[in-house]
Amino acid sequence: MSVSPSSTRSSRRLPSHDTRVSMMRVIIAWAFGAAFFNIIMGPVYVAFARKIGANDFILGVLGAALPAMSFLQVVAARVLERTGQPKRQMLVAGLIGRSLWVVAALTPLVSQRFPEVIPRDWVLNIVIASVVLSGVFQAFTGPAFFTWIGELVPSRVRPAFLARRMQMGTLGALSVILLASYFADNYPTLAVYSIILTIGAVAGVLDIAFFFGVKQPPNVPAPQSEMPPLIPSLLEPLRDHAVRNFLFFVSLLGMAYGTMGPFIAVHSLEFLGLSKMQTSLLTNVAPLIGITLTSRFWGEQIRRYGNRPIMRISSMCLLFVPILWLMTTPATWYLLAPTLFLSGMMFCSIELANQNLITSLSPHISRGTMTAVVSIFGGLSFAIGAVAAGQVSFALEGKTLQLFGMTFVNHHAVFVMSMAARAVNAFWVAPRLQEPTATSTREAMRETWRDVMPTLTRHTTLFVTQPPLFSKVSRRAGRKKRKL
Repeated sequence: MSVSPSSTRSSRRLPSHDTRVSMMRVIIAWAFGAAFFNIIMGPVYVAFARKIGANDFILGVLGAALPAMSFLQVVAARVLERTGQPKRQMLVAGLIGRSLWVVAALTPLVSQRFPEVIPRDWVLNIVIASVVLSGVFQAFTGPAFFTWIGELVPSRVRPAFLARRMQMGTLGALSVILLASYFADNYPTLAVYSIILTIGAVAGVLDIAFFFGVKQPPNVPAPQSEMPPLIPSLLEPLRDHAVRNFLFFVSLLGMAYGTMGPFIAVHSLEFLGLSKMQTSLLTNVAPLIGITLTSRFWGEQIRRYGNRPIMRISSMCLLFVPILWLMTTPATWYLLAPTLFLSGMMFCSIELANQNLITSLSPHISRGTMTAVVSIFGGLSFAIGAVAAGQVSFALEGKTLQLFGMTFVNHHAVFVMSMAARAVNAFWVAPRLQEPTATSTREAMRETWRDVMPTLTRHTTLFVTQPPLFSKVSRRAGRKKRKL
């Protein structure tokens, strides 16, 4: 989750032509960005890390690198408040951060070709350092991006813009991750993994480079006011009981994701015996399809019933994901496909509800401060969970347990940790979330279940068949000109 600073500036709108071109570039850019993120979180990255000597603890550290730097988004938001230059901040931080992934991906190749320049013993440390530093710079891009897009995209077309951006990202991610998995399966060498990651990292750089052609609306400086001290402003939300419950929920959710997320690909490859293509279909493609097909549906459900009941329903459903991972054997791996599709659906619903609740839970606290605090709690909890799970998995490496006719290995302990965090969230924390205007969970569950198939089908059809965003904007601009 990214921090959106509470800006003290307003901005003029760009001419309609510049806005259309800029939005088109942002949408195309995300095709490269989604490909980058899916490559660095997929089975090829796991195979790459194994080849350079990463154990389960190191996998946990690598998985924690980006979310662990979430606290720096607060600093990034303050820098943005002072400079008022989101374009410059995003381009500088983004290009440096993504280029560090190119360094990480190429390091093994350089070491093989020039061992006197980079000794083999240095490779893993250089990769870890590059990934961690990339997380530092990535933290500075989030506030700049959301501020920039908020100024650029008119509110009337923003939902369609975000939907098209998600659609383009999904298509880019699906095509690249499947192609990368095909080559990794057929040529399972460190050199091939390194080349695939390098291509993914270059795609990440191109994601940022496309923003050179995106216009930034001119800022209108507001009267300068003294900003409150950083630490007191971050502690202010903690005085509110409702906010504390919400932060506890976000923290446990982040820990549940962190303990499990970095290890599902390695578990699929090494215990279930799946190929990288099969692993990609399970861990990347199935959740992406779930997110894409249900985003509009969950947006309407949240509007109708409120955030709290949707968060409670999603929390209960997410509890079944680690349970299915615990029960799955190499012979029944295909049962994970609907499970991970469900995981993508629930992730989508709970993230949308979290973002909405930030703005409505405590109106007297600025949105920037609330988002910063939520980002810190969620990101650091994810990082702590990933590192702790890596340590547990590493300590239990090579040990097995026969129970109920099934074989349990070290990764199953990680799934139990995630299940415990989800259970506490679902049965104890989620019922204590506060939202006075929300519908009761029982009523929302009954009506959602009754309407789920027809509503979901209707929204899926609209998502696929809706006319292009830019034709809508163009027609509106043309009507305005004729009126003038």
